[in-house]
Amino acid sequence: MLINDYSTNRVRKIKTDKKDSLKLASYALDKWLDLRKYVPVNDIRKTLKTINRQYIQYNKILVMQKNNLISLLDSCFPDVNKLFTSPQRESDGHEKWVDFAMKFPHVDSVSKLSLSKFKSKYKILCRKNHYQYSEAKVAEIHAYSRTQVSSLPMTDSVVKIITESVKLLNSTLETLNTLRMEMDNLSSQLPEYETVMNLYGVGKVFCSQLIAEIGNVRQFKSSKSIVALAGIDPPSYQSGKTDTKSRSISKRGSPSLRKTLFQIMTISFKINLLMNLFISSSTRSILKASLTRYI
Repeated sequence: MLINDYSTNRVRKIKTDKKDSLKLASYALDKWLDLRKYVPVNDIRKTLKTINRQYIQYNKILVMQKNNLISLLDSCFPDVNKLFTSPQRESDGHEKWVDFAMKFPHVDSVSKLSLSKFKSKYKILCRKNHYQYSEAKVAEIHAYSRTQVSSLPMTDSVVKIITESVKLLNSTLETLNTLRMEMDNLSSQLPEYETVMNLYGVGKVFCSQLIAEIGNVRQFKSSKSIVALAGIDPPSYQSGKTDTKSRSISKRGSPSLRKTLFQIMTISFKINLLMNLFISSSTRSILKASLTRYI
């Protein structure tokens, strides 16, 4: 970024490898006394940052795959994903509504069954995938299915499309779960792991992402350097009699670090909001620990 902004003493904008190499050499000679000694990045930190970037990319794919599956299900089993509120399964990252769509991809696969028959199949699904079984939930799903109308018939082709989408989504969920565990394994080997884990609103995932994006904190001269790296510092602006004190953030730093910090602060605000609903201090500490454990 500094080299890109370095003056080239040229009116025309030229981009060639030869000009870039001359620009690099000129910057190095001009700033020779200010340049810091290059220190190779630790292998663990380098690997952790690479995995985190892969984790971010897979998360984007996950959002697209979820939206695609929900769009397909809206034509076969409308709003079936809203019937379940279970979190991701810790062992492999699967979600209950996704596994349900694999077993019951169409509204007719539930509505045309009797309550007892559907109860038997749903119980097998929960037992096989280690989900909690509820009699009230069975009755709710069965009653709901008989109020819905699908725009696509229950044919082999339609079922095939749904099941293949579910398989792709489950594959991505399993990959993300594997990356999360590997990130936690790597970050736990670093000395700042416990310190970052004790930050308010930080769990295993955010801890690994924060360590990966900041890197070795010992390379920074002060906390202002980390703020500049995240690009959340408001730059000063003064010209003549104009002296603006309040400005928006610069956004010149790492967007991945900035996003991680934003997510941590969002979680912190949500935890504070929930904790204000409880009076007992012991209950607050238990709630905080449970909420931040796997964030």
